Amino acid sequence: METYSSMNEKREKSSSSKKSTATTAISMLHEEQDFAYNESIRKDKEREEAQRKKDELEAQQQALEDLKWQHDAKVKREKEEKLLKLKAELEKSMTEPDEGTNVTKIMFKLPDNSRVRRRFLKTSTVQDVFNFLFVTYDFKPEEYCIVSSYPKKMFIVGQDGALDIAEAQLMNSA
Repeated sequence: METYSSMNEKREKSSSSKKSTATTAISMLHEEQDFAYNESIRKDKEREEAQRKKDELEAQQQALEDLKWQHDAKVKREKEEKLLKLKAELEKSMTEPDEGTNVTKIMFKLPDNSRVRRRFLKTSTVQDVFNFLFVTYDFKPEEYCIVSSYPKKMFIVGQDGALDIAEAQLMNSA
């Protein structure tokens, strides 16, 4: 038979082992909770870092777009200023010659179907004709070409500008 003291010892051992199991379970629960909490903080930091990088990239892209827009606007403005300066210089030298033997008339059909006649020196170049259209009608040379009626030939600024009117067979086309 067991004595009272041995039963007490068994109860205390049993109680003590239950307490130690409960303490171990609580300790493991706390460790799991701490791990989950730390993992959540780590993931939040990763998300914040990813968002920060995304925001930085978007800011850099926006800055690049702004720089490109500013550059394009500057180039456009410089081109317009250059054209205005060229136009002003050409207006000074664009006097129509009086009729004579070294003068020819050229007729232009404009995009609005109106017709214009003008006298040029036979020694004038095709570039002079382009300049006349540019100064008088604000046609930008890179946006149009001159086409003769017969024989049909197309003249493009930069390619045919050095030809004189006689070589280009544009004489007396009015």
